[in-house]
Amino acid sequence: MLQARGRRDIRIVMIGDGNERGLLEVRAREAGLANIEFRGLVPKTDLPGWLHRADCALLTIRDVPVMSTCSPNKMFDAFAAGVPVVHTTRGWIQRLFAEAGGGITVPPDDPEAFADALIRLKEDRAWRARLSEEARRLATERFDRDGLAAMMRSGLARAAGLG
Repeated sequence: MLQARGRRDIRIVMIGDGNERGLLEVRAREAGLANIEFRGLVPKTDLPGWLHRADCALLTIRDVPVMSTCSPNKMFDAFAAGVPVVHTTRGWIQRLFAEAGGGITVPPDDPEAFADALIRLKEDRAWRARLSEEARRLATERFDRDGLAAMMRSGLARAAGLG
């Protein structure tokens, strides 16, 4: 969709080695897509550098009900880097973004809406900056590992009658 709209200024970098990587690479090559790059697996220590150069992180999940309950690590990595997430799930992540921001929900299987979201992020820098701030806030206020561990310890202590 991006290439069809002449948006060669938006590049998608696919990091990872999922089950469908080979098929996606073949399809991208057959379609003559010049705006997508497949990096494969990168060391976890290199991921922050990739995220800091990104305008957003993409979280594309198949439209299967059980996937609405997923909590992908890549989303939390993006939040920690202050990078907004564009995602396609219908579950708790959609509700989180509606309530607290930090990302954009697009309908699954709607490439035009997905392209629209990426174009808006590219063109509307103030909006992107606001989403970035919201993503950072989510990382620190809701998903900080130390804070979550303290909540769990407190809950366990209460359950054990110790607090």
